[in-house]
Amino acid sequence: MRPSSSTTPPATARSRRGSHLLSTALFVAAIVLAAIAIWMYIDQRNNAEHELPPPTAQAGFNNLASVVGALKTAGLKPDYGRNTANTAQLTQPGQTVTLASKPVLYVFIYPDPATREQDAKHLDPAALTLTRLSGTAIPISGRARVYQGSNVIAVYTGGDDATGAKVQQAIERLP
Repeated sequence: MRPSSSTTPPATARSRRGSHLLSTALFVAAIVLAAIAIWMYIDQRNNAEHELPPPTAQAGFNNLASVVGALKTAGLKPDYGRNTANTAQLTQPGQTVTLASKPVLYVFIYPDPATREQDAKHLDPAALTLTRLSGTAIPISGRARVYQGSNVIAVYTGGDDATGAKVQQAIERLP
């Protein structure tokens, strides 16, 4: 007599069961590892300690990032503007920095403090006019306030006196 197939499973059925258990275990392990990777990514992104501090400018060699950083340190909310400005009184082109989403600060960066001082000798804030590259005049609400520090001249063209004082403090403290 032959043994019945219900009492002893054939070898192929056992190997299928083993393959199925192995693939299930690997699938569960992949899900667990994916969850761990997502958790680590979110944890690292939310942890500000892992961020590198922005590089500090060497004294007299500030750039726009240095100015924006100094304005943030002064308690303002600056952002990079999209426009440039020119004036007949200065040789360097100005770059826009927005404060509270308004383009009110124009930053003129010089190669060194001596060049900035030489260029600023003839600067008259009362007669200052700003233009875009296209030649369109940039409106100045109120009076233009000019602040200088290191290799930077900043022209503040609007806003309140308290914000102007913070801008002045930030610019004058540049290394």
